[in-house]
Amino acid sequence: MRLQFNDTRCGDYYRSKSAWQYGLKQLIFPKDTLTVEDRAYFYFEFMLNRIKADNIFVTRIKSSTLYLKITELELTNHIDQGILKDKIIQLCKENRILEQKLRFVHVYKEDVNKAIAITTNQLDWEYNTIA
Repeated sequence: MRLQFNDTRCGDYYRSKSAWQYGLKQLIFPKDTLTVEDRAYFYFEFMLNRIKADNIFVTRIKSSTLYLKITELELTNHIDQGILKDKIIQLCKENRILEQKLRFVHVYKEDVNKAIAITTNQLDWEYNTIA
């Protein structure tokens, strides 16, 4: 498995909206590549392209994202990891529900005193692996 980290601080190419419109959405990696990304990479089309290419992504979800909760998964021994919720969801876009199921984990980050939301297309991992 290949591991790729993407961060919006990597340079002007990644911060530029025009870069997104003119090519960043085509940034797809070889099959089985795992990408860990900042929430600036949270775009529906980008995620769908990654899913079609058999890439695995883990990214923070934008707070304004609409989703349909399919199920809430049981948490066991989650206190030490700061896991608040673990769900299977489907994202909503333009009054329709996207068919791809995603994992949605809420984690409390003690060092910054806030909860963050993480999503991935990897449904089989333990929630502490995602966090």
